[in-house]
Amino acid sequence: MGIQHLISLIPDSTVVSIYDLLSQYIHSILLSILVGPFLVGLAYSFTRLSREKDMQVSNIGYGFEKFTSSFFMELTRSVFIFLWSLLLIVPGIIKLFAYSMAPYIIADNPNMTAREDIKASKEMMYGHKGRLFGLHLSFIGWMLLVLIPYYVATYNFKDRLQYVEYSFTIINFYYRFRFS
Repeated sequence: MGIQHLISLIPDSTVVSIYDLLSQYIHSILLSILVGPFLVGLAYSFTRLSREKDMQVSNIGYGFEKFTSSFFMELTRSVFIFLWSLLLIVPGIIKLFAYSMAPYIIADNPNMTAREDIKASKEMMYGHKGRLFGLHLSFIGWMLLVLIPYYVATYNFKDRLQYVEYSFTIINFYYRFRFS
């Protein structure tokens, strides 16, 4: 009776909030487990495409074949970026660019440890982080261009939805007075 009584005192909204929090936490854990192998698989596919001009969809699964190394690489990289972000946002962004080559390095050298991989990525990006940042900035125009059809479609759909809601309100009003 004691535990059930305590549970009954918790408002329903709190239980839903705890459920939402737990589901988001579990979702983020599952997503973080899959991100490392997926990034390594994409890196392997892109390097194979650039070197051998051969890309197959099955190459994306390469990261899952080397699951432990790719998972620990992404876990280590995420922890380091998080810790650098605790100082300020800018050091976290700098380290994000410094560790950006880690999936490509682990795709080439799957026997490296996560720490060695992060160190090699940091050494590789020394003096080139600004160039990578510029490359990322160069795609902002394309990202904004992609948003234009989205907003046009959303705006058009929203207007049509409001028209349908208005029509149903008029029809409901008409039938309510006609048949009452």
